[in-house]
Amino acid sequence: MQWWQSQSDQEKKTLLIGGVVVAVLLSYLLVIKPFRSRLNDTREQVAYQTELLQKIRPAMVKIKQLQQHIGSAKKVSSEQLLSVIANALQTDKLQAFATTVRQTDPQKVQIDFKEVPFDTLMDGLEDLWQHHLIHTDRLSLTPLPAKTGLVKAQIVLTITP
Repeated sequence: MQWWQSQSDQEKKTLLIGGVVVAVLLSYLLVIKPFRSRLNDTREQVAYQTELLQKIRPAMVKIKQLQQHIGSAKKVSSEQLLSVIANALQTDKLQAFATTVRQTDPQKVQIDFKEVPFDTLMDGLEDLWQHHLIHTDRLSLTPLPAKTGLVKAQIVLTITP
């Protein structure tokens, strides 16, 4: 306290102004800057999450539709598996392309195609899943270089547990 009183008025003003400047700088560095940084980070996260939500919404609708559809799909027993697949091949116009259709296991059927249109094959596999809950366990595709859109395929289909 004695030190302060021994200072001239001009030095006291200079020290007070310096103290105020240091206090303002410290409050900015220790309080305001971290707060603004967190606020900016939060704004960026909100923008990212909003963009992500906009991209995911259509997929969520599709998932809900598929979940509702799966509830109405007919479950296939192992005794029906081969005949259901044979009927689906005929319905999806894939029967003409299939070279081998055989049940390798009570819950699995293997289908070989020498050449089959890729899009038709994918549509047929999707139909089997959607209508009968039969999914692709193994899929081997080889593009046929001389024939655009045609593939050689070996597929193992199985009943969804």
